Amino acid sequence: MTHYQHGGEAYKAFARYGLPPKQVIDFSVNLSPLGLPLGLKTAWAKLINSLAQYPDPEGAGLFEYYNTLYRLSETNLLPLNGSIEGIYLLPVHLGLKRVLIAQPGFYDYEAACKLAGAEIKPWRLDLANQFSFAGLEKELEGVDAVILGSPHNPTGQSLKPTQILKLCSTYPHINFIIDQAFINLSCDPKSLSLLGPECLRPNLWVLHSLTKEWALPGLRLGALVGPDSEIRALKAKLPPWRLSGPALAAIPYLLGDTDYLKQVYSTLKQERSRLFSELASNPKLTLIPTDANFFLARYNPQEGLDPLLKSALEAGLMLRDGRNFKGLEGAWFRFAILAPAQNDRLLEFLK
Repeated sequence: MTHYQHGGEAYKAFARYGLPPKQVIDFSVNLSPLGLPLGLKTAWAKLINSLAQYPDPEGAGLFEYYNTLYRLSETNLLPLNGSIEGIYLLPVHLGLKRVLIAQPGFYDYEAACKLAGAEIKPWRLDLANQFSFAGLEKELEGVDAVILGSPHNPTGQSLKPTQILKLCSTYPHINFIIDQAFINLSCDPKSLSLLGPECLRPNLWVLHSLTKEWALPGLRLGALVGPDSEIRALKAKLPPWRLSGPALAAIPYLLGDTDYLKQVYSTLKQERSRLFSELASNPKLTLIPTDANFFLARYNPQEGLDPLLKSALEAGLMLRDGRNFKGLEGAWFRFAILAPAQNDRLLEFLK
């Protein structure tokens, strides 16, 4: 099944099931449940003025963001046009030859490595362990890099920073590329985050996205955190003006909204617990506990997943078809944790 590489493609789902398109509550994309920050909405007319000017050629506005929130220096930061850019830059820049990738996992990890000519060593996560990263160290032989998310997509599982940093020290010849696009949408951002000067290591690369936590998929903002000498070398290879004027102009408004991420955390904490409590005992579902802002679930009836996805669309709900994730056998799907009223609609449907 290769119908979807990413969520958020409702028009494809409607066409596939022969349904007329209509507005849906989109549970297939994993964004902040609070939507666009109010301050940014209000200021949008001012941000449009940046269209008439060249943006900073290196995206320097992001340096202040990461220095203010994470105490990170400019020398360890590469501004990105969304964290996805870093996923594709690193395998080429590092000249990776053989990469360990956890399965199931985000489609673009493998796509980026193949594009760079790297061999993939797949590591099948085990449903019996709820897709945890137990046994990772045993899989490291013969690879020069590891790519995984923490929290991981689509399983929602995480590794503690102490575990990752220990691996970095034990295996200095291996590059550890950790995608933390969902870190501020996780169950415990402070204890799971690798974003800080105390976590810098010569062989550790951390990808971060503002897209998810601020609900800004159209502006494309993110950063790569890594060793200063390699960040400098990577910057020298890249063209100017990779970040747009409106994206950079939005950053001061994000920094000024000190309560938004706190409210996101509070909402997700409540709704994560509520959804799991309501759905874990449903005999038609196998639900995986999550550290992230989404759940991975399997639909157990024999008729398969298509009737569920189609009826969800008819009910105005878009779920993420999970069958194109390598390492998932059966009728798996993923759904985001949204605002309480939207989650009520999903609970009503799934019950």
